[in-house]
Amino acid sequence: MEPDSWGIRLARLHKEGSRFVQGRLAPLGLATGLHPYLLALEAGPLHQEALTDELLVDKANTARALAKLEASGWVLRRACPEDARKKVVELTAKGRALLEPVKAVLADWESDLRSRIPLQDQKQLTRLLVQLAQKTRLP
Repeated sequence: MEPDSWGIRLARLHKEGSRFVQGRLAPLGLATGLHPYLLALEAGPLHQEALTDELLVDKANTARALAKLEASGWVLRRACPEDARKKVVELTAKGRALLEPVKAVLADWESDLRSRIPLQDQKQLTRLLVQLAQKTRLP
């Protein structure tokens, strides 16, 4: 990959975003990479497999993340009533209380990024990123 490639630029931007977000979530006790799981569960309980699919991660990553979240009291895993081999994951009240602080940190990062380019460019970039994401989705 060339140093000026889109992939490298996007990876660097993602890395900077991760540093920004993690630096602000660490005081809440949230380890790196756990907040997407909390956000994905906001709408309600999900099967562990569905959570894995939604976040585009592998099963082992999901299992490790959920073990950490469960140990901290932020999520609860229980057997699925229809199929005891499957797990249903849901936020606890303690986990739900983290949603607003997490969203605030993510909004701060978004605001910081947007402040760096003019509004017209923001709209164009958004349109292009959506277009690119739609055309690169794997089946």
